Amino acid sequence: MARESKGKETGHLLAAVEETSLIPLYARALAPRLFPEMGFSDDAAEDIVSLLGHDPWRFIRTDRATARGIVMREQWFDRECLDFFNRHPHAQVLNLGAGLNTNFQRLSDRYNGVMPDWVNVDLPPVIALRDKLLPARDDVTNMSLDLSRHGSLRQLPLHRSSPVLILLEGVIMYLQPSKGAALIRDIADTFSTHPQNVEILLDYASPYLAMMSRWHPSISETGARFRWGVNGAHEIMRIAQQLSCRKDDDLMQQCGLAGWGVSSMYQMMTLGSKVYGCSAFRVVRD
Repeated sequence: MARESKGKETGHLLAAVEETSLIPLYARALAPRLFPEMGFSDDAAEDIVSLLGHDPWRFIRTDRATARGIVMREQWFDRECLDFFNRHPHAQVLNLGAGLNTNFQRLSDRYNGVMPDWVNVDLPPVIALRDKLLPARDDVTNMSLDLSRHGSLRQLPLHRSSPVLILLEGVIMYLQPSKGAALIRDIADTFSTHPQNVEILLDYASPYLAMMSRWHPSISETGARFRWGVNGAHEIMRIAQQLSCRKDDDLMQQCGLAGWGVSSMYQMMTLGSKVYGCSAFRVVRD
């Protein structure tokens, strides 16, 4: 009875959350069954899917390629997060556009040190759902904030003595180009005065992938599409001069033979641009 009551409560909140948040959630929850060879598991994602009572195969049944790509992205972000934690044991993480990500829960099982203070940021309906679905913790803060409002980042509870890792996972491709660029500039302007090291992890889709998203088997079913396409980290750095690229990885090349073929062809046609990539940036202090 308690589970049924909670299911109705979360169902009401879920109606206000974009379905694009569900695709990566389902992929993470199903990964051990779909791709056991990848060695990825996410117990928190499985728990959330169980609480929601939805069919996790809804988007995945006919689109396993996207699910595999999501798991690869999660593994990339996990590796980079752990690398940052090892370099900066007393860090703070700002997970912008957190959706239903379960990075903290997953990484806490793998990191040997004390987990950094973690702030999940998203719009009020998403944060309300996170509060219902994930147990509260002293070292995790869920914060409602409209990132499209200029200067909103200054409301974040920053620790001036802590290095900061900013996550933008599965976020910027859904933004209008002008709003995406404004967010990047706002991040750079806000954190260029931070006294400690600040790094950003993000993934991006190319203009080609953004155009094709309207026919994407999973994304198109949600009614959403990618709106902002960039050809690589160099385009992000053009937006904000305070950013320096530390890493720019081509994930499409790692998506099997077909992905490698598409990536190689696109690079030849665009003189080296990537179809889909994950990048790590440093914010250069003023």
